[in-house]
Amino acid sequence: MSRHDLVSRTSGRQLRLELITDGRLGEFPPGLLGQVAEELLASHEALLRGDVVGPRGPLVPGSEMQALYAAIPVYQDDDFAAVDLADGTRAAIVWLVPISAGEAAYVASHGWKAFEDELVRHDPDLLDLGRAELPVCSG
Repeated sequence: MSRHDLVSRTSGRQLRLELITDGRLGEFPPGLLGQVAEELLASHEALLRGDVVGPRGPLVPGSEMQALYAAIPVYQDDDFAAVDLADGTRAAIVWLVPISAGEAAYVASHGWKAFEDELVRHDPDLLDLGRAELPVCSG
């Protein structure tokens, strides 16, 4: 991903990105990260903090997680937020966090800041594809 310039729809700036999921998500669907990358390259639009990809149905059978939320990599050191590239540019690291359809709707209606405030308040295990959705998002 980081070899390609993508455009921010808010600033018009060209950005380079690297997408990650957490390696402990052993059940994460193979190829999903590549599919998201291909879609971004086709649209030439950068994935920004708070963006949601999906929902597109359960990521794994039996899971309420149906979408991916673009977040900063909070479980990593602060230095992990971006990487220096060989050509002298930097690429932002975008952590794709599995979220439910209700959480995706909450982000759309309340914004990413309110959603992240709820994540802090409830402190769910974001690495658990079997977790329940946040209480403010359920039915």
